[in-house]
Amino acid sequence: MASAIYKMVSGYSWAALLWLNLCAVPGIAQTSFPVDAEIKNSTCMQANGTITLNASGGESPYMYSITGRAFQSSGLFENLKPGYYTVGAKDASGLFVTRVVLVQNRDDPPEISDASAITPSACDKSDGSITLLAIGGMPPYLYSIDLEHWQESPVFTGLPAGNYDLFVKDAKGCTGSRTRVIINTCMLDIAISELVNSCAGDGKIAGLKGRGGRSPYYFSLDGGQFTITDAFENLSPGIHILLVKDAHGTVGAFGIQILAACTFNVQVKTGYTGCSERGGFIQLTPQHGKSPYLFQLDGGLPQPDPVFNNLSPGNYLVRATDVTGALWTAAVDVPGAGGASSFDLGADTGICSGTTLLWPRPLAGNQITWSPAAGVSDIHSSQPILAPAITTTYYVTIASEDCPETDSITIGVYPVPVANAGDDITLCAGQTATLTGSGGSLYQWSPADGLNDATIANPRVLSTGSDITWTLTVTDSYGCQSLPDQVAVHFGSTAPVFAGNDTTIRRGEPVTLQATDPTGAGFNQWTWEPAAAVESPQSPQTVSHPQHDQVFRVVATNGQGCTGIDEVMVKVVAGSDILFPTAFTPNNDKRNDFLRPIPIGMRELTSFQVFNRWGQEVFRDAGQSPGWNGEFNGKPQPTGYFVCIARGIDISGRVIEKKGAAMLVR
Repeated sequence: MASAIYKMVSGYSWAALLWLNLCAVPGIAQTSFPVDAEIKNSTCMQANGTITLNASGGESPYMYSITGRAFQSSGLFENLKPGYYTVGAKDASGLFVTRVVLVQNRDDPPEISDASAITPSACDKSDGSITLLAIGGMPPYLYSIDLEHWQESPVFTGLPAGNYDLFVKDAKGCTGSRTRVIINTCMLDIAISELVNSCAGDGKIAGLKGRGGRSPYYFSLDGGQFTITDAFENLSPGIHILLVKDAHGTVGAFGIQILAACTFNVQVKTGYTGCSERGGFIQLTPQHGKSPYLFQLDGGLPQPDPVFNNLSPGNYLVRATDVTGALWTAAVDVPGAGGASSFDLGADTGICSGTTLLWPRPLAGNQITWSPAAGVSDIHSSQPILAPAITTTYYVTIASEDCPETDSITIGVYPVPVANAGDDITLCAGQTATLTGSGGSLYQWSPADGLNDATIANPRVLSTGSDITWTLTVTDSYGCQSLPDQVAVHFGSTAPVFAGNDTTIRRGEPVTLQATDPTGAGFNQWTWEPAAAVESPQSPQTVSHPQHDQVFRVVATNGQGCTGIDEVMVKVVAGSDILFPTAFTPNNDKRNDFLRPIPIGMRELTSFQVFNRWGQEVFRDAGQSPGWNGEFNGKPQPTGYFVCIARGIDISGRVIEKKGAAMLVR
């Protein structure tokens, strides 16, 4: 309904407001002053109502209050639920005036009374469905399962098993929701293509594949985090608990046994203790056997000492036996002086681009040299800091008793991942969105507030109303972390539309309906309802020929998809008449700014006059101007009642003169 204030302001009749605005009687102490309250009712049972208070007649400045809140200088109170509120105003002298006002609910939201589900025909199928039944609100309804895509049909097909949030929206934009589960009738299973038993913590479970659910699958071992990896290594003997989780969040648990599978083995170390011809040695270390042990070199006599010294460079056959008779044998090569290195830099490793690696253990020996020098903090250090710009193989030479030894290690340099938080998003009030992150294996959004999950690539935005910027960092499979990227989500305000002032016409006359965009929201689509009662339902201006009282509703939409809704009442009477509005508000908001007569069945208006309470004429017109703007001699007139006189000629040629009164509200 058009917000024409001449019908009612803040729930008070204009007679009551006139009593509140009477001047104070001289000689009597003032015990009250008028407080006007303009109410915007809430919609859809939401906290979106407003109360605007305006005090006058007391000693300014004024402070305003509402139930449960402290005094404030502004008379505007927003985000109000339907219900009664005690409001008040206090002037500079401390005089406090209160009243009770009602914020009503204009539209009840729809409900989903039933949601029937059909289970998919197989574990990996997406042929389930959900059928919704909506009640309440104003049909027709639209339905959604993600708040982004809406459809007229209440049936959603092509669904896998899982939990679904279901939504219904009626013709007034009110929404209702419900949750429904499509049951997963399948049991998760897991396939393992490689199982290696353990001897010394080297067991392995690999080649994992999930079955019976919906991909992708994630795996966890012994309470660890779920990961997309398909292998777990360095496992000790025993029972390990392996979990598999599918895309629906269904989890299956399995006990996997790694057996102890050790055999008698001997670790061999060779080297040179000097630079002489016979400076080589072989050192044997038994593993997984039972002592005592005997050791033999090239068919010589067995000995309990596991070390053979004073060896020339060459190949030797060594044997070892434990007390049970278990036998181990191997061919071992003893390097000469300056030959193969007797020290080991370890396995190749890698770092993230832009980071450094402190060599993990000091190297023993003197005259240490790292080559190449690029990326090495000190080429002669036993524990330097390595910072190669690209993947580099380093060679380290150690001179021990003038016999140099050399080994190499490759330091891989992994590129840093690039986080992409997606494009900035602009939403209308009440809409939601999904962020679109990419660039890594692991994701972290900050702040986490306002997102359903801050650790996934595409979290859904839960909070609405305030602009917010989220920062995304990603980590790749090498553990390298990106620089942050940001995405801003802007929440637009509601976009009001004005359907025009309520009016009255004579039966048989056409009425022109004109919708306007008072706040410049950029509306480019218009829809009048009922469409059958107007000539151009998709135009901001249209014509109707109502035969009875009719409420017309306009829905306006701008380029961002934000909508505004307003209504206008057209009353239809049988005869000719001249009516006056009960009030007008000349505040330049383009809504009810002028006082003008309302001709019904009139051929023309010949004059229109306005008089103040003292009988002074403040406005005269031949009936052709927009009306009186509330000023006299260029000065705004105060709040109060003004007498109106209008004359005109009806369609039958009869002269009609009408008198009335209207209130000017500041």
